Amino acid sequence: MPDYTYQTLHVELKGTADAHVLHVALNRPKRINAFSMQMWKDIKHCFTQVNEDSRVRCVLLSGNGPKGFTAGLDLTDPDLASMFGAAPDPNDPDSPDFPRMALKAGQLVLFLQDCLASVRKCRVPVVAVAHGIAYGAGIDLLSQVDIRIASPDVRFSIREVLVGMAADVGTLQFFPLICGSDSVVRELCYTGRDFGAEEAKDLGFVSKVITIAILWLP
Repeated sequence: MPDYTYQTLHVELKGTADAHVLHVALNRPKRINAFSMQMWKDIKHCFTQVNEDSRVRCVLLSGNGPKGFTAGLDLTDPDLASMFGAAPDPNDPDSPDFPRMALKAGQLVLFLQDCLASVRKCRVPVVAVAHGIAYGAGIDLLSQVDIRIASPDVRFSIREVLVGMAADVGTLQFFPLICGSDSVVRELCYTGRDFGAEEAKDLGFVSKVITIAILWLP
């Protein structure tokens, strides 16, 4: 029987003997569930296990804590630092050059994409509930699920452009396929501005806007 114990996720299996819902909550509330390298790994392992667990009929995905679903990528995580490395120092022989830095960053992006692919390829429906802040990597993750529900207070943002990144872990590949307006999608990707629950519903990114009962841990 799979062990759903993780450092960065809180996972509970709920339901009857023949119909279980697996509640997976991003669980770094002090960091507004910012994505550390460990969280990427935990997500991949968790959803890989779901595919092997016959008890699970559906996955409910949420963020723990009142502040939000996720603040996006944890820019303080040293394991993700290669994506934001300083420019090479031509006077330092030990300083990495641009090609090697780009290669390392590219390998990291492929790894992160593979982690999120485990959500997209999950054998059971994945329903995500977003509240509060849902930035950056949160859009990447939400773009992989089957059904998205938002609370009225949610604030989405394709945040990567504001820190000089491309949203290429999942957003640029899947967000345009989900949403109905190419013009608005481009605007959101180019500006990184916040958009709320009703705009997300109008775009087709979320199917419902509802007041959500507390799903997180106290």
